[in-house]
Amino acid sequence: MKKSYLGVLLIVAAAVVAYLIWSQKEARSEQEVPVVVEESGPVFVPDPKTKYLKIPEQATFGEFMTEQGVDPAVTAAIYEVALTNYDLALVRVGRRLDLQYDDAQDLIKLSYDIDDQKQLAVYKEEGLWKAKVQAIEYKITNKLSQGTIDSSLYEAALAAGLDEGLVIEMAEAFGSTIDFSMDVKSGDSFKVLYEARERDAMPAKPGRVLAARYINDGQSYFIYLWTDDKGKDAYYDEQGRAALKRFLRAPVAFRYISSGYTNNPRYVGGQYQRFTANHLAIDYAAAQGTPIRAVGDGRVSFAGWKNGYGNVVTIRHDSTYSTTYGHMSKILVKNGQAVGQNQTIGLVGSTGFSTGPHVHFEMIKNGVKVNPLKEIQPPSAPLSGEDLVTFNKQREVYQTELDK
Repeated sequence: MKKSYLGVLLIVAAAVVAYLIWSQKEARSEQEVPVVVEESGPVFVPDPKTKYLKIPEQATFGEFMTEQGVDPAVTAAIYEVALTNYDLALVRVGRRLDLQYDDAQDLIKLSYDIDDQKQLAVYKEEGLWKAKVQAIEYKITNKLSQGTIDSSLYEAALAAGLDEGLVIEMAEAFGSTIDFSMDVKSGDSFKVLYEARERDAMPAKPGRVLAARYINDGQSYFIYLWTDDKGKDAYYDEQGRAALKRFLRAPVAFRYISSGYTNNPRYVGGQYQRFTANHLAIDYAAAQGTPIRAVGDGRVSFAGWKNGYGNVVTIRHDSTYSTTYGHMSKILVKNGQAVGQNQTIGLVGSTGFSTGPHVHFEMIKNGVKVNPLKEIQPPSAPLSGEDLVTFNKQREVYQTELDK
């Protein structure tokens, strides 16, 4: 009986020892398991003394401030001091407006986004309200996007995740080299380096196009952004020549051409329904009221009504070239007026002999109508001296990114 009892005790003791050894191993094992901490992106920590707001629909500045509990006398003082920089009566729906308070809950600063670049700041200093316009602070990183054209640059770029503004900026930079309504071919490709921006740890509207390559029908074209010593941005090609030449390729941005250049006669629809002269021009289809731009610097030699052209403007660029823009709904320049490249000279319409809203665009060289799509422009003079040296250094940096 004693032996049996002793045997049981020995078994229990062995079990206890085994459990203790196992638990110690488990403890050591748990201590040795690595702890993985996932790193998260930057987190915006709001200032507890600041209200981060947006202008609601159908709200005036005064009404908005009253709804936020601001004394009308303070609102009036802020409005008055801001006037030399910005008229707060022009606040726009959806724009950000921040109100910052001190420990006593008195308003000490108002910040309003004028656009995505500039911000109005009205602040209290030594008891007086002061105002200034300042740059909005962003965290900026360079980002690369690319795509292949199926039907249009616009659709391909949006599919690649580019912002609409970036697409327009890139197309405008290539404006003297490629007509994106006529020259684009299926299989063309693009690569663009641009500024991706963050504000308060959230994605914001992207910044500038820094560089881009467009391959059109097997031919590569490049643009590079360079800022001169006066702070002016402009685009240049790989030789340091201004990307914008004497003439833009089209009088309307991002629109298709409804009829190509041809010596064959064509019919004009609408109420006239009659045979016309040879169509030695390019018709750019566009919505009624779309801005029409001058393709180059010059002086208006005619602005008014002319037979089948309807409302028409002709610009004399020099002793060799002039351009004509027909079927306008509205003319925005006068005879003898000097105009600059890209300046709006009228609005798209369907006046005169026209089948629908479009721009009838002609280029005349030495008194003879020529095909503007085939006219070869001489290259602009390149940068020189120290400007060219600094440009080439920046171009190499951008090119390295484009080659990735």
